[in-house]
Amino acid sequence: ATVTTTQWTSSVTLDPTRTYYWRVRTSNYCGDGTFSAARSFVTGTAGVCGAGQSRVVLFSDDVEAGTNGWTTAGTGGTAWTRQTAVAGTRLSTMVWRVPNNTVTSDRQLVSPAISVPAGATDVTLSYDTHHSFEIDGPTGCWDAGSLEVSTDGGANWTYLDDSRMFTDPYVGTISDGAPLAGRGGWCHVTVQPFSFLTGFEDTAQVLPARNIVDLSGFAGQSIQLRFRATSDSNTAATAPNGWSIDNILVQRCQ
Repeated sequence: ATVTTTQWTSSVTLDPTRTYYWRVRTSNYCGDGTFSAARSFVTGTAGVCGAGQSRVVLFSDDVEAGTNGWTTAGTGGTAWTRQTAVAGTRLSTMVWRVPNNTVTSDRQLVSPAISVPAGATDVTLSYDTHHSFEIDGPTGCWDAGSLEVSTDGGANWTYLDDSRMFTDPYVGTISDGAPLAGRGGWCHVTVQPFSFLTGFEDTAQVLPARNIVDLSGFAGQSIQLRFRATSDSNTAATAPNGWSIDNILVQRCQ
């Protein structure tokens, strides 16, 4: 690439766990200068600690033994409940699930407080998920799920947008007339499962989607997560629908 500034951003997605080399040279009206010595960097895999790092678990819940501090809130329709995974969701055992309601609803699942140590970097949330809500064409959502975070005990909530989704990004924009219109959300079913063991798409095994979310920037704070499912007063997606989550993990690499 030829640039006129001192920065450059790759226009293609880099492969995980790969060594890349780069070098630079100057160019002006006198011609091209000589190349600098080659430098290198190694890309990582989202949610996996790199060489020389160790994983520290900040919060973990496989949903198998009670509510463990989770609470539910909201209005309209059927609330989030702990239940056996619904057939066809690619999940197993116990999960947290909310159906795709057919009335105007705003149903929330709120985590217990999670302490993120001061100075913590490479902090991620990951969880297995299946989502299927009423869609509005190929890019719209009438009903949808989205993710929020609070740093003040639930008094205020901040929407975590698509830039924080390492995997399973939002798949549509909530349509006008629906709750939270204009927000990105999950409504379409994830077509390809992600292997949470390797970080790559794995078509040899049928695995649930593993969403990995960047929680950088919350060091030194106590946070809560809120999984928020909204619906309008209309139809639902084909069964199995709604939103299911399991095996929730918040970790840091140090």
